[in-house]
Amino acid sequence: HFSLRNAPMPEPGADEVLCRTRYLSLDPYMRSQIAGRHPSGAVLPGDVMKGETVSEVVRSNVTSFSAGQLVRCMGGWQEYSVHAAGDLDAVADNIDPPSYALSVLGMTGLTAYAGMIWQARVCVGECVVIPAGLVIPSQQTMKSLRSAFSSVTMSGHQHLREVSKIKLGII
Repeated sequence: HFSLRNAPMPEPGADEVLCRTRYLSLDPYMRSQIAGRHPSGAVLPGDVMKGETVSEVVRSNVTSFSAGQLVRCMGGWQEYSVHAAGDLDAVADNIDPPSYALSVLGMTGLTAYAGMIWQARVCVGECVVIPAGLVIPSQQTMKSLRSAFSSVTMSGHQHLREVSKIKLGII
């Protein structure tokens, strides 16, 4: 069971950054964390749920990050978190919406890319079916493949057609 708790605002120390969560991930691996079977460790009752976030820098004690900047980090399911600078990745200004840094350009996108390129070893000219069409491994990779997307709605299909700039079909 989850609970909502109030906690004191964390204070960043030397060489640390205070971040405020703007977007948080909700990923399948989190169930394994709750069950205590995930390589990243268990989440026990009372612990903050672990997870990746897109957060805004509130206060920085390092020169590489400044207040207002968006970063990707393991902020967990909490409003504020403190991190060493090396644990933060800047979110590029041209990622819009910034939540894409957690999905298509984040862990789920990397998982899809690795599955397509390294595991399935998809070759040029092969047909690729992506259920629900939620993640596109890369525009360059997909342009070289005959692609078929299964999409729940026509609006989702139209969005994918516009985003990917490739020919899509509904199966």
